Amino acid sequence: MDDYYKILGIQKQANEKEIKKAYRKQSLIWHPDKNRSNEAKGKFQELSEAYAVLSKSEKRKIYAMFGKAGLENNGMSSRGTNPNDIFKHFFGGVNFSFNKNKKHKGPNKKIECEITIKEMMNGVTKKFSITRNIKCNNCNASGLKTGVQEEVCLECKGQGMKTITQKMGPFLTTKTFPCNICNGNGNIIQPKDRCISCKGNKYISNKEIFNAKLESGAKGGDYITIHNKGDESDKYLEPGDIIIILREKKDNLMRRIGNNLHITFPILLSEALSKFSIPFEHPNGTKILIESSYIIRPNSIHKIDNLGFTTTDCGDLIIEFDIIFPDNLDDKREELLKKLLPKRKIKTNNNLQSYHISKHKIINSKQEIDQELGDIPEW
Repeated sequence: MDDYYKILGIQKQANEKEIKKAYRKQSLIWHPDKNRSNEAKGKFQELSEAYAVLSKSEKRKIYAMFGKAGLENNGMSSRGTNPNDIFKHFFGGVNFSFNKNKKHKGPNKKIECEITIKEMMNGVTKKFSITRNIKCNNCNASGLKTGVQEEVCLECKGQGMKTITQKMGPFLTTKTFPCNICNGNGNIIQPKDRCISCKGNKYISNKEIFNAKLESGAKGGDYITIHNKGDESDKYLEPGDIIIILREKKDNLMRRIGNNLHITFPILLSEALSKFSIPFEHPNGTKILIESSYIIRPNSIHKIDNLGFTTTDCGDLIIEFDIIFPDNLDDKREELLKKLLPKRKIKTNNNLQSYHISKHKIINSKQEIDQELGDIPEW
């Protein structure tokens, strides 16, 4: 027959107070809302059945004389007892549930990932490393050494919550908050009983490597979701996700605007003034030939259709030519250029004062101009 005393872990001479204390301790450990093991439901049923018998003096006497069969023959079987009803009654009628404050899903982890123009255009598989909390395999997330149990928190008496009443003028206010000793768990793990792997924390930090595939056409601002790879926790029914946010890697010669590929294409002054044919390594993996048969003017922009990014529509290749001027000319080349290129016609005026432009006083950027103007006082 079932030994109700053994189920509750008490002696046969245990008094009413000892029976209640044993049931409180064991039921908090085996309640299915807290303990997700396969045996929890059966254990909780047995505990409630044992308490339903031993907590009633009449049932306890019959059980002592005739065992469980005597209870059934006397119409006092505990089989029809709802263990949750006993649990609620035992804790003062409170509808106690360890899952009532659990959120369905934990918080997400966000990772920023730089991608190049080439990766955006062709797609790529990226490898990521992330550190997250997972259940301790050594104790199956119980936080306990083998063969020991959690103890009921004496501060909150296993409730997980504390209530204080304060007087504010003529009124009484009640405030309820999680117990600071057990962090709202209702139970505590003594230092000597803690799992050696997780130190009683139930979860350990674990480094994981995983891959994420970026489809061709991906762009900065897009994101990829890796489901349920956030931190595991007994506060959530399932882990959050990993959100990978894509950022375009800065490139001085190439950038993406919409589906168009914008490139800065350096050419020599001689190439700008005459025909040229220059090979270009396109980021889609092909080699193309960029040709011109007319004069390229500074700041001119040219377009080649359908050589941009392909998503629903195909973008274009936008070329901004950067004309490279020589730093200096020898006398022979200077004289030759004066003969070849048109000259400016200037009417002479003997009253003009001349100023020589020095190479050492070049202002190279708008920022430098702004700095120069910054010294001018405001009116």
